[in-house]
Amino acid sequence: VGSHVSDPIGYQAFHRPRDIAAAVKWAKKSQPTDDAPEELAAWLINASLEIVLRQDLFNGIVQLVRTGLSDNGQVLDLDRHEAINHQLRDMGLPTLEVFYQKRQFAQPREGSLDIRTFLLVLVPIACLVVIFAFTARRDGERSLLTTGCIEHDAFGELWLNILILKNEREFDRIPVPRSVELAVGMLEVLKEFNPKNDVLCDIGCPFTGEPAKIDLVRDLGRVCGWLRVPRLEDGSQYHFTPRHFRKFFGTTHHFRWMFPNLPALSLHYRHWNPDTTRGYIKMRGAQGLRLLDEKQGNSKAARSAIEREKDVAEGAKSLV
Repeated sequence: VGSHVSDPIGYQAFHRPRDIAAAVKWAKKSQPTDDAPEELAAWLINASLEIVLRQDLFNGIVQLVRTGLSDNGQVLDLDRHEAINHQLRDMGLPTLEVFYQKRQFAQPREGSLDIRTFLLVLVPIACLVVIFAFTARRDGERSLLTTGCIEHDAFGELWLNILILKNEREFDRIPVPRSVELAVGMLEVLKEFNPKNDVLCDIGCPFTGEPAKIDLVRDLGRVCGWLRVPRLEDGSQYHFTPRHFRKFFGTTHHFRWMFPNLPALSLHYRHWNPDTTRGYIKMRGAQGLRLLDEKQGNSKAARSAIEREKDVAEGAKSLV
């Protein structure tokens, strides 16, 4: 028997390290996503939740549109329009103009939005923020959601049927809260204006029937402005991405849920490496939550934080 076992295939693709480097020179080293400022993330999620939970406001705007327009594009139900604007003022949101602008990039007046922009830009983005924040799904997975994706099981629990792109590449279901069901329901209503397919986010204009693309890259920053999300110290608007909400989910689970559990969180993320999940819960916002706990409970909160770290460490071992 020789001192080593030869390669049964008898083929060596690369003979030198420089050959390997030349073959993969187009690849870029993966960089971790920066942590979103926790106060700004909480503000955006809270403001989006307020829109999603105000079903009476959303239903009123939809009914306002379905009542129809005059020949010059003005809404017919002016009483409902004023009642809606009263609600929006109380919420600190831009009011609705009396005309429905069928052009996609109409310029509203300061402090107001045309009905189309509110209904087909602000509302869908707010719904997606809620879906991202409380499902921890990727944007590619979100884009493949279909109508009827919410499921009620025999015990009344809510589940989201979704295609898991990474690791599994198959449909699966994950548990979701009531707010996600409401957000999906609002998108399904807007989807009725473009019934050409069953893709949830392929919504449409209620009057022209043309598709109204939900563009996160373009519109999330605009929505932050409308929701009055505070700006950074240099006056710029922070650029949120779905991955920020994915990390926020892990931190919230670890520091705010009654019984945080690393294997459960890894399963929800569909991570097969617990160290990857651990990285999600070590974001900068975690330090802010620790400081808040210490102010409220001092040593008791400190002991609780230590116990949580022990739970995570034990969970990592049991997951392996």
